[in-house]
Amino acid sequence: MADSKRRITEALLTLIMNALRKATVEDIDLLKEMYLTDVEPHQERATVFATDLTSIMETILCIRNDSLCGTSSWAIRGGMDDGVVEVVGLGVREQYRKQGIASELMKEAIEQAQVTFSEKDYTLRRVFLFMELSNEIARQFYNSQDFKEVATIPLFYPSDDASIFVRELD
Repeated sequence: MADSKRRITEALLTLIMNALRKATVEDIDLLKEMYLTDVEPHQERATVFATDLTSIMETILCIRNDSLCGTSSWAIRGGMDDGVVEVVGLGVREQYRKQGIASELMKEAIEQAQVTFSEKDYTLRRVFLFMELSNEIARQFYNSQDFKEVATIPLFYPSDDASIFVRELD
C-alpha cells in the first residue's frame, strides 16, 4: 500500500512539474541541442534528427523549467483501418530519469495516437516498437507499460539484435 501511494504521489508531482506538448518546427534548435549534448557532437545528424522529429513523426516534448527533459515520437504504420502505430523513439535525458517522465511520455503518445484515429472514425488497436535486444532497462520499462516481447530480429542494429514489443489496445 505504501509503495502504491508513493508511486501515485510521484506521478502527480511529475504532472505538476512537467509540461507535455507537441513538438513544432520552432523546437528544432532545442532538439538539436539535446542531440549534440546527449547523443553525439555531429551537427548534420543533429539537424536531421530534429527535422525528422518535427516533420515526419508526431513528437511529444517534456519540458521542465524551460529545459527539455525527454521526447516520445510515434508514426502511423499501414492504413488508418489497420489501427497500428509505431513508437519510433522514447528518450529521457539522464538527469531526469527515474522520475516517471518516460511513463508520462508513453501515455501521452498513445493518447494522442488514439485521438488521431478517433477523429477519423478509426480505432487504434496496436502499438509496437523496436529496441536493442541487450537493453535490459528498456525491456523492464516496456514490460511495465503492458508491452509484450513478441519477436527478435538478428543483426537488426549494427551491433545488436532487435526485440519487437507490441501492446494490444482492443
